[in-house]
Amino acid sequence: MKISFAICTYNRLSYLKLVTEDFLKQCEELSLSLETLETVVENEFAIQPLEIEFLFIDNNSDDGTEEYCKSFVDSFEAQFNFLSSNNLSLKSKYSAAYIFEKRQGLSHARNAAIEKFTGEYLVFLDDDIRLADSFLLNLLVNLQSLLVTDSLDLNLASPIKTASLPFIASVRIVPSWESEKPEWLSFKPPFSLSPSVFPSHDYGSETRTYPFVFENLKVANPIGAVMLISRSVFEKIGIFNTELGVGSSALGFGLHEDTEFFRTALKEGVPLYYWGDTQVTHPVTKQRMSGKYICDWYFKSGKSLTWLAFNRADLFENRQAEMIGMPVLLIRKMPEILKRFLSVRIMAIPVYLILKLVSLMGFSLLSYLSFNFRIIIYFRALMMKCLGEISAFRVLH
Repeated sequence: MKISFAICTYNRLSYLKLVTEDFLKQCEELSLSLETLETVVENEFAIQPLEIEFLFIDNNSDDGTEEYCKSFVDSFEAQFNFLSSNNLSLKSKYSAAYIFEKRQGLSHARNAAIEKFTGEYLVFLDDDIRLADSFLLNLLVNLQSLLVTDSLDLNLASPIKTASLPFIASVRIVPSWESEKPEWLSFKPPFSLSPSVFPSHDYGSETRTYPFVFENLKVANPIGAVMLISRSVFEKIGIFNTELGVGSSALGFGLHEDTEFFRTALKEGVPLYYWGDTQVTHPVTKQRMSGKYICDWYFKSGKSLTWLAFNRADLFENRQAEMIGMPVLLIRKMPEILKRFLSVRIMAIPVYLILKLVSLMGFSLLSYLSFNFRIIIYFRALMMKCLGEISAFRVLH
């Protein structure tokens, strides 16, 4: 079994050093105790020999990233070749590579990793996360358990054959606040912000299958900070859309390339798993907690979701693509004649978006009377998302 790990990076050398040090440490621990997999996963099949490939995808960094990555690759391979030559009982092999991707944008960088990886599975890691203790071991245990379970369910002779089965897995992502978590910040209604802003994807320690409901909140799909993808997924649904993603589009559709990827996978019947016992932490800087950052994120989210509605309407339901920004519940209950009226466009902008913006501007102004920053930032964020939707309508027309 060969697993490739890829970190796409752009000018985040200080963070990159931390996550690669975490990975190196866990590889060292794993190489000396790989038999843990055999004892944790109780099954009739022998554990497969393990190969780990580590890929850096440098997306035009100019902060010393190239020199660091090349040095890490050399020392990584030398260290594990030395370990293997001195311990013939080791069941794991390790390799690493540096890849330069000149096309700017996260989607381009991820697609470069997809083109170059040689494993049966590809694990994307954000360059600014930290790996919790036993992250790598837990990931492998969950993968092995899944393969064995699928082998038994499908009456296959060996878990090796399930490498051809498409699936995606995500993990528990816990925010690590640079300063104390603000009292005004909440991921629960009312006046809740999206956890993806920070980002957070913390839904307990159990294994779940998307979509699921956690504490009355519907979780539709993973986020892209950590994702394990079997090779056959790319063969089935393709690669990441370069019109979306951070830095990928001059028109500012800077989010939700992972959302499109996951929704396409679900539409095509690819199972998506949440492995809650496999954890990373994601730093939340003071800048990310600022009102400006939050509003900018919501603006880009509005633009990117509108791009999806125009170009991938098949991923939406109940006319939501046609009336992007309108809650699904309202669309379901609204009379058809009212839907048609609200969809009328004035200077390419639907009437309902104009009314929505006016309403949100009013609520945003009134929110200042509450002297509650949670309410203030909530309505400001929604207003910026609506402005993003309107901006995208104008661009796309």
